[in-house]
Amino acid sequence: MPRLQMTPYGPLWVAVFLMFCARAEAQDGPQYDPVNGNAAIHVIIPNVNPVFFEEVTEHGGDPSILIRYTTLIVNSWFDAAAPYHPTAEAVFSDQSKVAPYDSKDNTALNVAITAASKVILDQCFPTHAATWAAMLDLVVGEQAGNAAVQEAIAIGTEAGEEVWYGRLNDGMNHEGTKGNRESMPLPFADYTGYEPVNTAFKVNDPSHWQPAIERMGTGKYRSQLFVTPQYGQVFPYTDLWSLDLPLPTPEKSNIENRDDYEAQAKEVLNKSADLTEMQKILSEFFENKLYSLPVSAVVASLKKGNNLMEFIHMYFAQEVAIFDAGIWVWAKKKEFDAVRPFTAIAHLYGDRPIKAWGGPGKGTVRMPASNWTSYLPVGDHPEYPSGSACLCRAHSSVMQDFMGTNELGWDVQFEAGSSFVEPGITPAENMALRFETWDDFADVCGSTGLWSGVHFEASVTNIKAPCTTIGLAAAAYVRGLISGN
Repeated sequence: MPRLQMTPYGPLWVAVFLMFCARAEAQDGPQYDPVNGNAAIHVIIPNVNPVFFEEVTEHGGDPSILIRYTTLIVNSWFDAAAPYHPTAEAVFSDQSKVAPYDSKDNTALNVAITAASKVILDQCFPTHAATWAAMLDLVVGEQAGNAAVQEAIAIGTEAGEEVWYGRLNDGMNHEGTKGNRESMPLPFADYTGYEPVNTAFKVNDPSHWQPAIERMGTGKYRSQLFVTPQYGQVFPYTDLWSLDLPLPTPEKSNIENRDDYEAQAKEVLNKSADLTEMQKILSEFFENKLYSLPVSAVVASLKKGNNLMEFIHMYFAQEVAIFDAGIWVWAKKKEFDAVRPFTAIAHLYGDRPIKAWGGPGKGTVRMPASNWTSYLPVGDHPEYPSGSACLCRAHSSVMQDFMGTNELGWDVQFEAGSSFVEPGITPAENMALRFETWDDFADVCGSTGLWSGVHFEASVTNIKAPCTTIGLAAAAYVRGLISGN
């Protein structure tokens, strides 16, 4: 568990601070310093994240789509950096080596990764083209006529294009043309023919996933669809399907095992009734995949003093880990199609009164079981195994490999009332949490799925071994690329 302490209000955590600095520098201050800066941290991420929140995700969830975009971007960094490294081989592009990277001057490498990002972002979010152009202009600055800068733009542009086309038809249906949809494409739509056993209004088999009904606005609701079930068929970076990745069948989620089925439902209700402020905040923190995972990597890299090339290599390795972990998790989710806690609880107890968290600002109350829902929004995909727990575990294992230590030592601060579930209420005071180790980080991440009521215990505990293996495989894969093998 992280060490919890209540502290006077201090600066918000690193990601927000870096975003503020980058935006201030771009709008009001001096030109960006490409010689000493890290364009990934100071320019690209701060410009991309607001678009993600606008176009893709409300609270940083929706991992299968977010990981798709972030992996394309970070892969483009790696491929753009390869010509500047003496041995590294790119994933998709095959460009000649140029003058090697000198950590005393990041200019060419910063320009190359920004140009590569621009290609990916122009394809993914064309309505924001002006933002991506300004992003590159900021990094290039007054050196547009410099031959090495022009070379870097060309290298980055080619790398971005090769990554885009290299991943375009990898099974994710990015353009939405699969299923004979060339004339009216549906980007990321399912083409595998998945159909839920249950509907939002009727449970035909309480062992299986039921789409939840989500509130979309005043008087507006929608029934969930399994988001991107085809993700499990996407081709991975590592030799994923040859790895030893044991995952037991979720027997307790089978209604025929009635005692176990009810026991795990009661455990969820007990945790809901005992939900603490710290557990709420941590659950929201790990729900936000644009902060918890990437910022931990940024913090660790800054603490270690990585140069720009080392940062790119490390960041790509953790991206490979979560990309391939997502493929495995989504394949298993589709295979087992397991019931979510809200369905099991309503099926078991109907309108009988239960004691649990009663909704934003309500605390613990007694209510009909059929009214209960989880603290976090219910994911629009089957329950088993936990995506968040696996992503965190794979991320933590690859970070330990690249950092050479289990130590993390990350202090994360939360402003009073900053909750998106209970805005203005939780936390009651400014709060600081410290993650001492990467194992601690992954353990707490998994626990949040249990605290918040979106997962059963087996979904979290059973992923530790396979998802650690995926993370280590990602580290080995990227180290092989770096060494030229």
